[in-house]
Amino acid sequence: MPIVASALTLSMRRRGAERDAFRRARRDDITGLVNRDVFLRRLDAALDGATPGEIIGVAIVDLDHFGLVNDAMGHAVGDELLRAVGRRLQHALRPGDVLARLGGDEFVALSRQLRRPVEARMAGERLRAVFAEPFEIDGGPVTMRASVGVAVATIADPEAEPDRTGDDTIELPTAEILVRRADAALGVAKDRGRERVEMFEPAMADRVAVRLRTESELRRALASDELRIFYQPIVDFATGRTTSVEALVRWAHPGRGLMTPAEFLPISESSGLIEEIGLWVLGAVADQVGTWASEGRTLAVAVNVSPRQLLDARLVPTLRRALHDHDLDPTLLSIEVSERALAAGDDQTKATVVATLGAIAELGIGITVDDFGAGTAALSQLRSLPIAAVKIDRSLVAEMATSGADYAIVSALVSLARTLGKTVIASGVENDQQFALLADLGCDLAQGHLFSPAVQDLRHGTHDPGVQPPADTGMRRG
Repeated sequence: MPIVASALTLSMRRRGAERDAFRRARRDDITGLVNRDVFLRRLDAALDGATPGEIIGVAIVDLDHFGLVNDAMGHAVGDELLRAVGRRLQHALRPGDVLARLGGDEFVALSRQLRRPVEARMAGERLRAVFAEPFEIDGGPVTMRASVGVAVATIADPEAEPDRTGDDTIELPTAEILVRRADAALGVAKDRGRERVEMFEPAMADRVAVRLRTESELRRALASDELRIFYQPIVDFATGRTTSVEALVRWAHPGRGLMTPAEFLPISESSGLIEEIGLWVLGAVADQVGTWASEGRTLAVAVNVSPRQLLDARLVPTLRRALHDHDLDPTLLSIEVSERALAAGDDQTKATVVATLGAIAELGIGITVDDFGAGTAALSQLRSLPIAAVKIDRSLVAEMATSGADYAIVSALVSLARTLGKTVIASGVENDQQFALLADLGCDLAQGHLFSPAVQDLRHGTHDPGVQPPADTGMRRG
């Protein structure tokens, strides 16, 4: 009898283990939702079994800046947030719809028996709307937003007049193709500012192909020394002399020529490469400042730091090591952070940013708020954070000569900053009229093409053909 009982117990355990293994093969470990493979099988079945005239919709939901939560609050909190997001998304679907986790911070939903494409978009809007309220995670609120890409497949009605374009057949996309189309629409939603829903259009396929190729090439660029640092002078209003420079990264693409940050930094943000690029820039700038210092040129350099970098635990140690390795005076380095970086995220994220800025200030490195006046950061942060300077947003400078409202805003910002003892830098100064107005308001420093475009640093005594050498520290306006 004991032998029979033991054999029965082993058999039950084996069947239980098999059931667990079967479930794990079908379900996402973190959220409990079905996984990508199961979703694709159900989508293929939905496409095969759909009736004429039916529309099948697929929506991919991507959490905007989810990496910041993991970086600031840890992966355990990130996993709990994914579970909470999954529950909310599930409640936003109709009975019979399917929700899965694709992986990372992406979810995908299948909607069947739709009659109009607009119904698929409405489903995507419902999914995006679940992020309107914060999530209660680990006893505190976590704010999260999402971008959504939607694609549809319409089942042809054999009795309807076919819409031919030189081909006698209309092919129904496979599940993989439909998901790729939704992902293409998602990429466009991100490029257009995030927190939005975009429907797939055929032209998007080419755009996504370019995006993926650019991301792959950017990874290669980091390893192949294709990035370059250019420096734009920052000029004293009173003397016209260069007091410091801003470091700006460029990509010397072997086929597309010199690419500006606007052409590749958004892709580096979404792909997670921004941290690696940022660390490379810091190292390259420290090398150059050290070289200048050894030559007797005490020219300070400002480096842009992205919101993700402020949550990267490597940032402060990298700055500390740069100062030590090159024996640099910390006043020769400063960082620029956008207003968005100060305002983004939940309370925990903001606390991490504040702590990082405090640690940077303790190193003796100055901090400048870039794009000041864009309207995203609380003015009280000027008083509470260790900020040395503000840089007036170039969009305000561009219109202040013709717009009374913009002139009034710039005037108020300059007055506020000077009252709080902050240095005021005007960016995007393009003409003498702007220069005169800003000087009259009491701005301290200016930057823009009126003085000089960004110019390349000479490293190892060479420079790229056709590129200007670095600006001299005694360069004057005009």
